[in-house]
Amino acid sequence: MQKLPISEIAQRRGLAEGTIMGHLEHLVEDGDNLDIGYLMPPAERITKIRAAFQSSPALHLSHVRDLLGEGYSYSEIRLVRIFLRQVNAI
Repeated sequence: MQKLPISEIAQRRGLAEGTIMGHLEHLVEDGDNLDIGYLMPPAERITKIRAAFQSSPALHLSHVRDLLGEGYSYSEIRLVRIFLRQVNAI
């Protein structure tokens, strides 16, 4: 299995990066165990994003981004949310 960045997967499939992220979310929701560790941001950013999700009243990306600030992208927050859902941490 090739470990490609989301941008390359999207380009090869002629889809938007958000669509690929949506597909990953659906796979995790369906119980698939995905190897997405190579896509994740550095550990200290994961820790901060995880803490923001845990302190947020909802799992909405916009709430978490408001807590973290503009230094965090929606894509990395979304990837961490996918990972946390996969490991049942949120």
